[in-house]
Amino acid sequence: MSASLKDNKFLGLVEWDAVYRQAGLKEDAEKIMKEESHLALHTRNIELNEINTGELAIPLNTDSKDTPEMDVLADARLRCYMLTKTMIWEKFEESICGGDTVNKLSELIDYCMDDLHEPIRIWDVVMSQFWTVEELQRYISWANSPVVGNYMKNLINSNLLDTYETLNALISSLNELRENKPNIPTSKEYYQKVFNECDQNRREAEKYMTV
Repeated sequence: MSASLKDNKFLGLVEWDAVYRQAGLKEDAEKIMKEESHLALHTRNIELNEINTGELAIPLNTDSKDTPEMDVLADARLRCYMLTKTMIWEKFEESICGGDTVNKLSELIDYCMDDLHEPIRIWDVVMSQFWTVEELQRYISWANSPVVGNYMKNLINSNLLDTYETLNALISSLNELRENKPNIPTSKEYYQKVFNECDQNRREAEKYMTV
């Protein structure tokens, strides 16, 4: 079943495992998921090799106005983004998060990578996907409605679980990045600056989780 169907707000509550079983597609679905996991693992190994050797497959978008400092920082940010994506995939392999969460975070990090001259901004982009307090309060007020009450309760529970899983995967990945800083081939000054940006994202995500 395509991810777009699962992301639909009405179909997102469907018990897809039961659908696969009744349709006789459970083995096919498991085979596809296994192949996707192997492909992701292969891609991750390639990215790690590129990061460690200093040979990135993704070229930097630079122009004549960029200073050498800007280019070095952009290169370091690119490597940190790629490392974070790799670590998030490891959380999937450790069953800390599901495939939908991994794919969503990977897409959001790809969006961040469009502008490498901006400080690391994973948290700002991820947080923009969450419900605001006002939205949550509005949905809660509808939870006792006789018409849509049960649907809204399921929707709220599903969203809160998804938010927690996303936060847990992101924070644990950024924690791992902080504790096991890779040897990025660049000046220590720039290297530390970018890792400080990553750590600021981690702290903001942790603060949000404890509110």
